[in-house]
Amino acid sequence: MGVDEPAPRRGINTGCLEGRRILVATGGSISIYRVPDIIREMRREGAKVKVAMGKASQALISHEVFRWASGNDVITEVSGRLEHISDVEGSDALVLMPASFDTIGKCANGIADEVQPLMFSNAVGSGVPVLFVPAMHQGMFRSPALRRNTDILRSMGALFVEPVVEEGKAKLAGPAEVIDAVARALAGQRGGRYLVVSGRGEEVIDPVRVVTNRSTGLMGYWISRWLYRLGAGAIEYVGNCSRQLPSYVNFRPAHTAEEFEEGVSEAMRSAQFDGVFLCAALPDFTLDRHHSKIPSSSEVTLKLTPRRKMVEALRPLQARNLVAFRLTDSGDSDVWGHFAGYEPDVVVSNYYDAQDGAFGDVSNRYVIHTRHGSFDLGVMPKELAARRIVEHVMGVIP
Repeated sequence: MGVDEPAPRRGINTGCLEGRRILVATGGSISIYRVPDIIREMRREGAKVKVAMGKASQALISHEVFRWASGNDVITEVSGRLEHISDVEGSDALVLMPASFDTIGKCANGIADEVQPLMFSNAVGSGVPVLFVPAMHQGMFRSPALRRNTDILRSMGALFVEPVVEEGKAKLAGPAEVIDAVARALAGQRGGRYLVVSGRGEEVIDPVRVVTNRSTGLMGYWISRWLYRLGAGAIEYVGNCSRQLPSYVNFRPAHTAEEFEEGVSEAMRSAQFDGVFLCAALPDFTLDRHHSKIPSSSEVTLKLTPRRKMVEALRPLQARNLVAFRLTDSGDSDVWGHFAGYEPDVVVSNYYDAQDGAFGDVSNRYVIHTRHGSFDLGVMPKELAARRIVEHVMGVIP
């Protein structure tokens, strides 16, 4: 019987794993100390988690730690109760984490002599999605034997969450990438390529000064994660962000308006996109630039000249699902009039509170506008608004 401890709710629960049953099978790697935190994050996303520990992992960390993290009793051996059958078939996904060189080799070659490969063999045969989250020394990760074994496992339908290779090690992926990969495995592959343009834009005054705004890029960050979670085939991101983007995003850094324009142009030349999300806070004006640093004792007048909006440049290039964002603190009664002449397919109005501010970890009111009507999402944080916006564009909901 499980401990049946209430799931923790610290932080924002985006619901990407709500009601899902995840079985985590641990292998022998020192990175196992990071797994309890990842399990807690899974539970915050609404998952019910059970843990099965191999012998090598039990030598590194107590099963009581995983009992605390998961809120359930831990499987430490396969007994006559046939846990490798009942617990696997009762799960929505099996996550082998950390997946050591040894575990991957056994699973690929049908050696089912302990907990992890036993559970893998039954999951594959039962149609339960399987994800490997590898961790090992860099030399082992680059071994031809590992490449052969991962190819075998991929041919069986197994998925891999790529490690972070640094300091001579292939380190366990972070919680965000693991959770996103699990959500993606459960959602299925929808495919498609998407471009996200996000972050703050800068207008240069002189070589050391800029005019900018307080945008953090968090809306684009969450749009990117939800695109991946819901099965997008490829995600490009042009701009900047206060958080590190996941490795599955093709990131093109940009800060000045010219860098944004160049990055978007390069992306549009390289591929056709099924959707473009233009949520960057770009400069509305150009400045006459000074080529040398303005002395601090000088009095300077800045002339602001209106700049062409990027949505206007993108409209002829993007045939469908061009999504523009508008930040406003007013009633915004004439949404389409604001974009007259270069009409996007979708407009997201972001109504911010002047007291709380518009950027960062704040909750605002969002309204999705299309030619068929408007959908008021109400007041919510960016994590949840991004989900609804992506679901609408990808056709996950009407």
